[in-house]
Amino acid sequence: ADQVEKDRKVVHSWFAGRNKLPVGNSVFCIFRRKKQMEAVLGALQECPGTLLWKDASGPGGRLQASHPFCEPPSVFWWHTGITDWQFNKNLVKGTLMVAGEIAAFGLLVMWPYSEFVIKPSSGAGSTPCGALFAVAGILLGNMNMFLCINIWLNAFTMGFLRKDRMDRMIFLANAALSLLNTVFNLCMASYHIFFASSVGWGEFLDGLTLRSMSLQNDLAANIYNMVVPGGMFVGYIMMPIMGGVVPYVWNQFLMQIIFVGACLPLPLLNVLKVFLPWAPGSCTEYPIRNAERGLEPMEVGLPWDYAANIVNPCICFSMLFFMSPSTWRIFFAMLCWSLFVYCYSRWVHLRFNKAAFYTTHRLDVTVNFAWGVPLSIVAAAWAHWGTRCGILPASRWYVPAVFATSLLAWIVVYATLRPWAIPEVDDVDDRPYEETEADTMYSWFNTNPILVLKSHYCPQLLEQHIRPLASDGKTTAFFEVGKEYLLLDEEQRRKASEAEVQYNSLEFETYLDPVMDFVERCLYPRLSRLADEQLQVRRVAAVVRNKAMVLTHEPPNPSEFKDYLGEAIQP
Repeated sequence: ADQVEKDRKVVHSWFAGRNKLPVGNSVFCIFRRKKQMEAVLGALQECPGTLLWKDASGPGGRLQASHPFCEPPSVFWWHTGITDWQFNKNLVKGTLMVAGEIAAFGLLVMWPYSEFVIKPSSGAGSTPCGALFAVAGILLGNMNMFLCINIWLNAFTMGFLRKDRMDRMIFLANAALSLLNTVFNLCMASYHIFFASSVGWGEFLDGLTLRSMSLQNDLAANIYNMVVPGGMFVGYIMMPIMGGVVPYVWNQFLMQIIFVGACLPLPLLNVLKVFLPWAPGSCTEYPIRNAERGLEPMEVGLPWDYAANIVNPCICFSMLFFMSPSTWRIFFAMLCWSLFVYCYSRWVHLRFNKAAFYTTHRLDVTVNFAWGVPLSIVAAAWAHWGTRCGILPASRWYVPAVFATSLLAWIVVYATLRPWAIPEVDDVDDRPYEETEADTMYSWFNTNPILVLKSHYCPQLLEQHIRPLASDGKTTAFFEVGKEYLLLDEEQRRKASEAEVQYNSLEFETYLDPVMDFVERCLYPRLSRLADEQLQVRRVAAVVRNKAMVLTHEPPNPSEFKDYLGEAIQP
C-alpha cells in the first residue's frame, strides 16, 4: 500500500506538479471510423497550415497532419520528447562506438594473429595451412555476432520514435559493418600471403600466368577456410549461448551476489550493479519488474537475419573472380547454410526469441534495395571474366563500372514499382474502432505507458477521455508482448490455454513432452503424484463450474452431483 501511494504521488507530479513531463512533438488523434480520418486528412490537405499548437509562437507552432503507417505496438512512446539534436548526438555516439570496436578487434586480435601466426607460416617457404584461417574465421564469426548484439543494444537508446525506422537502421548497420569487418579481416589475413609471393598486382589481376593462378587458388582456399565454417555458422551457434545462456547465468549470479547474499562491501556492490541490466538505484531492493526485464530474452531479430542474407552471398559471389576448386565448394557451403538457417530460424524465432511486432513493409523494401549489391557482384564477375577471355577490351575499369551500372539499374527499376507507397485497403464495411481493438487486443490507448499510468493513478485528470481498460471494462491494463493475458478475463484465458495445448506432428514438443513427463515421473515420483492430485482438483472445479452454469436452467439433483464428481476424478 505504501508503494502504491508513493507511485501515485510520482505519477500525479508528472501532470499536476511543478515538475511536469515535457510535451512531445507528436499528437495522436484517434477516430472511430476510417472514413472520418480520411475526411479530416482531405480537408487539411486542401487548407494546409490550419492546425496550430496552443501557446506556441513562430513557425514551430504549425502542425502537419499525416497518417502513421504503423500499428500501435511499433511506436516508442518514451522517445517522443527527444529532440533532433539529441537523436543525432546518440546516433554519432553509437556509430563511433561500433567503429571503435571494429578497429580494436582488427588491431588487437586479427593483426597480431596475422603478424605472429600467419606471417611466420608464410615465410617458411609454404602457404599457411587451412587450419590457421579456420581459426581466423571462427574469431571473425564471433566478432560479427558480437557486433550484431551491440548494435541492437545501442539502437534502443538512440531515440527512434518508430520501430520500423530502428529496424532499418539495425539492418543497414549490421550489413555494412559486418561486410566491412569481414572484408577488412580477410584482407589482413591474406596480406602476408600475397606479398610473400613474387607476383605483381597487375599480373595477379590479369591471371594469365601459372604463378598468378596458383596465388589466386591459394587466396580462394584461404577465404573458403575463413568463411566455412567460421563466418557462416559460428555466429549462429554462439548467439544462443552469448545472447541467452551467458546473460541469464551472469545476471542470475549478479542478482544473488548483490540482492540476496549482499556479502560484499557496499562500494563493491555498487560497482557490480553497473553490470546488471535494469538495475535499480539502491542495493537493498530489487523490484520484480526490473528482475523480469533483466532476464527476458532478445526479441525476434529480422534485421540481423536479413543482414546475414546480404553479407554471406556477397562473400560467396566474390569467389566467382577466382579460378579455384574452392569456388564450387563455397557455393555448396552456401546451399548447406541456407538449409541450416531455415531450420535454425524456425527454432530460434519460435522457441528462443521473444515475440516482436513488424507492422510495416519498410524493412522488407530496404532489404530488397540492398539485394542489388550481391547481384551486382555477379555482374562484376561477368565483366571480369569477359576481359580475361578477350571478349571485352582489356581494361580494369570494366569491373567497377559494371558493378555500379548494375546496382544503379536495380535501384531505378525497383524504385519505379513505388515500393514505399502505402497500399490502399478496401474497407467496405468500415468497422468501428472498438471492433478492431477487440480483434487485435492492442490499441493506441493501452500501448501508451504514460496514458495507462495516468488512467490508473490519476483517473480524475482524464475526465471524459477514453481509458485503456481490460476486457472486463474495469481494470486498467497495459498491452505488452508476452503479457496479453492481462487483458483477458478468466474465461478467455481458459480458452487460450486450451488452444495452446494442441499438439502438432511437425513440432518436436509433441514427442519431447511425453519423454520428459516419463523422466520426471521416474526421477520425482512424489512430485508427479502431487501434480496428478492438483490436476484432479482442477477437473473437479471445472465440472462444478460447468454444472453451476447449467443450474441456472435446471435444478440440481444431489445424486447426479456425486456422479459428476466421480467422472471428474477419473484419469
